[in-house]
Amino acid sequence: MHSSPRRFVLASALCIILLAGLPLKQAVSDDLPQVVKDHPPIHVIHPDGVARSISLAQVLDHHGYPCGPATVGFLALQYGLDLLFGEDEIARANDLLVLSHAPMGGVTDALDLVLVSEKPESRTPRPAGMEHAVESFRIQLLRKSTMQTVTVALDPQLWPEDWFELRTLRRAGEMTPELEARRQSLQDEMVETLPTKSFETLFGTPDINMVMTWGGITSEEARSAAQQ
Repeated sequence: MHSSPRRFVLASALCIILLAGLPLKQAVSDDLPQVVKDHPPIHVIHPDGVARSISLAQVLDHHGYPCGPATVGFLALQYGLDLLFGEDEIARANDLLVLSHAPMGGVTDALDLVLVSEKPESRTPRPAGMEHAVESFRIQLLRKSTMQTVTVALDPQLWPEDWFELRTLRRAGEMTPELEARRQSLQDEMVETLPTKSFETLFGTPDINMVMTWGGITSEEARSAAQQ
């Protein structure tokens, strides 16, 4: 499990505030493995100024079903926030610029729920041309107040061997019942096993770098560009 005594003390100190966290829908939460329910949440201050505790179970509930990419997205974001904010500071969404190279809806839903709102009005749209490939599953985080940046990507060896092949067949409408059962089995396997591994096993030890920036982009501009 990815936790520490100091983080649990912090969570206890914030327990009243964090009651603003999201309720679980019974239909999804009943089917989640215990390792998901027990996984420590992400503590974050949303753009509305409210501190919340967002769990992996809540992300999967928001997404609608146990999802491997949503699990990867949550864990990658959690690790990136730990690296940039440490154990004793709660991340502020307004202090972050997050870039996702992953086009899958599960990753997007995880980032929307943690970084945007407890009740996202709609999924952040993705621009055309993003590739569903091992190399695409990485996120970059920039902490604006320190100008520190880190890139977090899942170890390619941890992706099931035929994951992307099955996704290609599914998008092409060429799945058989046997292949669909295989795909669902891989989903369940990722959800059950990835949260049991250390961040270092999942993502290695990424460097934290200092950067300079020019220009900027608002959420509205990003949405407009993606919808063109």
